[in-house]
Amino acid sequence: MPVFSPDFSRAMVWRIEIPSVPPKASVSDVFLDIGYQGDVARLYSGQHLIDDNFWNGLPWTIGVKETIGGWRTAETDLQLSILPLPKAFPMYIEKARELHFDSTGAANSMMEIRLIPQYQLVLDVPSHP
Repeated sequence: MPVFSPDFSRAMVWRIEIPSVPPKASVSDVFLDIGYQGDVARLYSGQHLIDDNFWNGLPWTIGVKETIGGWRTAETDLQLSILPLPKAFPMYIEKARELHFDSTGAANSMMEIRLIPQYQLVLDVPSHP
């Protein structure tokens, strides 16, 4: 049985810099929220594949703490690759009408990338005798 292996040599590539978090900051995690249009997106740290996503019209959210080691102490460079989605591919999801195709008839764009911090608050409650 043939295995589907998309040809990422045709993918658009973006570099994403995630800044380090100061050690005393109350940030517990950071979420990378990626809005894109295309067939398949892959996120790499160097040559290591961190995660991938098939476009469904919703932002792709990745927890940085869980997927990238050492994110608090050093700036991290990531690579985002998006494979084009040809207009001829049938799309049977609600968001398919929101696709924007270029002059070649392909949807292949990065719309927005946001870093969303998750803060942690620790409360010390005194015990009552």
